[in-house]
Amino acid sequence: MSWDGFARVLPATARVNEAGHLEVGGCDALELVREHGTPLYVLDESDVRDRMRRYRDAFGGENVHYGAKAFLTRSFVPILTSEGIALDCATGGEIYTAVTGGFPAERILFHGNNKSADELTEALDAGVGAIVIDNLNELERLERVAGSQEVGVPILLRVTPGIEAHTHEYLKTGIEDTKFGVPIGDAALEVVRRAARAPHIEIVGLHAHIGSQVFDIEPFGEAARVMVRFLARVREATGLELPVLDLGGGLGIAYEPDDTPATIEDYAKVVLDAVRTEAERVGTPVPAVKVEPGRSIVGPTMLTLYQVGALKDIPGVRTYAAVDGGMSDQIRPALYGATYTFVSASRPDTPHDTTYAVAGRLCESGDVFRRDAMLPRLEDGDIVAMAATGAYGYAMASNYNREPRPAVVSVADGHARVLARRESYEDLVRLEG
Repeated sequence: MSWDGFARVLPATARVNEAGHLEVGGCDALELVREHGTPLYVLDESDVRDRMRRYRDAFGGENVHYGAKAFLTRSFVPILTSEGIALDCATGGEIYTAVTGGFPAERILFHGNNKSADELTEALDAGVGAIVIDNLNELERLERVAGSQEVGVPILLRVTPGIEAHTHEYLKTGIEDTKFGVPIGDAALEVVRRAARAPHIEIVGLHAHIGSQVFDIEPFGEAARVMVRFLARVREATGLELPVLDLGGGLGIAYEPDDTPATIEDYAKVVLDAVRTEAERVGTPVPAVKVEPGRSIVGPTMLTLYQVGALKDIPGVRTYAAVDGGMSDQIRPALYGATYTFVSASRPDTPHDTTYAVAGRLCESGDVFRRDAMLPRLEDGDIVAMAATGAYGYAMASNYNREPRPAVVSVADGHARVLARRESYEDLVRLEG
């Protein structure tokens, strides 16, 4: 694999520096390891800002709700705030993180398929901009909470448009058999009517999300057309002109050099053109189009650094290279077979011509990141980088095997800033008697 191939999956500022090491944001990866240890999540700040700006330019900042579930820390919030985009939160904890990090609550959209009364109360107290209602039970629960506070609440109704996104089964959310949303048609229309009658509810739009890590962008266009037709049906049946259409996120990223995801700009063109032309065709007002990118903003902008430890050769079978992290800091390979590209941070321009099974150190046979990673001949102590780990790495990290979660640093212009410190053993037991 050549450096050009690796560059397709590494953060935008990644390069081989004069010392022959991997460098990101002007920071030598090995120097970062010496200062902050391993495992270490490294965020390319200029890259993530650029991706936010590209979405903002394509859709308008108020229409881009960054998917907090991909990656969120209080120290990351100022980046979101300064780039002028909005935020999509799925839990009370995400709202708390955002608001205490200084994010304006009125730019938060609150999601989730089973929000508790306490979470809804907290969201209203914080002053979130709108709430996405996932089902009839939730609508009734929100009406009770809003009624007790004597406030009005703008909502969007999440529906399932029945569009098949070509992705992993666990990542499909737009089909009928999913825990999310109300099936489009009569069932959804009835919830709209109920929302319109609720004294403390103002239904302002519809929401749909067809899946994640999607490469073929035509399903996004088809989902947009289906949703516009349903907006027209709502208007005809109820007289309501809903001004907002939220089409979720789901744009895929490159985890391997041969992956060819669509660009942000091409994705925006497909979605916006579909909405406009279908609205004109069916004779309904063109709604404001909102999107919720998470992975496609932060995923490619981060890598994770590990130190190689034990090397185990099984003649005629494979050679294992164990690193000092595992499924506690990168669960996706074990969870649903996600694949990542590995690059030597110690010798990135050395031919990556040796096959290794890169294994974690957790006490699970399934704790293997990749069984056919191509790397240079490794030695104990080498540093390797796992590319494109910005989405759902730190966000899904756990303390399995009582492993402290790694640190996260942001790098830019040769300086590193800690976004989350490395957990200590004391942190592991701080809530226990």
